[in-house]
Amino acid sequence: MTRKTVRKAPTRKTTGKAPASAKKRRPLARTAAAGARQVRISRELAAASAKTIAHRGGVIAKAMGSPAGLSEPEFARMRDEKSAVAIESSAAMMGKLPEFNRVLMDFWFRQLQRSASSALALAACRSLPAAAAVGMRAAEAMVADMISAGIRLTRSTQHVADAGMMPIHRVASANAARLGRAAAQAA
Repeated sequence: MTRKTVRKAPTRKTTGKAPASAKKRRPLARTAAAGARQVRISRELAAASAKTIAHRGGVIAKAMGSPAGLSEPEFARMRDEKSAVAIESSAAMMGKLPEFNRVLMDFWFRQLQRSASSALALAACRSLPAAAAVGMRAAEAMVADMISAGIRLTRSTQHVADAGMMPIHRVASANAARLGRAAAQAA
């Protein structure tokens, strides 16, 4: 009769690795929180835009009935507002783009440094197991660097999106409130 061994799940004692510290989990938590905030702002922007489009659609429909309706001041306001917010949004996003370069340069220089140090460590190896250990350490470090760079790039993308969305959100919300007040006064 053979004895069946039950394997236990790896623990801190068996793996020798401590669980990820709060400091290491923090960037991922910030990324998730920023994503949730962006979803909330996007919903608000969609609601404000829908109200504005509905009101302006009515104004356009009335203007199509008579040539005098084309002199509605809302048409000039729409054009000026859209150009101004597009410029403001673009400028805000452009200000955040250098962050991408910093993340990518940091990643590539770190990879270059790891490659060079791994090559030197491999050259010093006198056995196949030692070389395998160097290769494993290098691969683990490089994968960790890729994950870190991915999180940092995600955060950078969120910063660019936030910068571009905020002026649009501000103007769309103000328009929805203004047009809502105008509709309430007209009724």
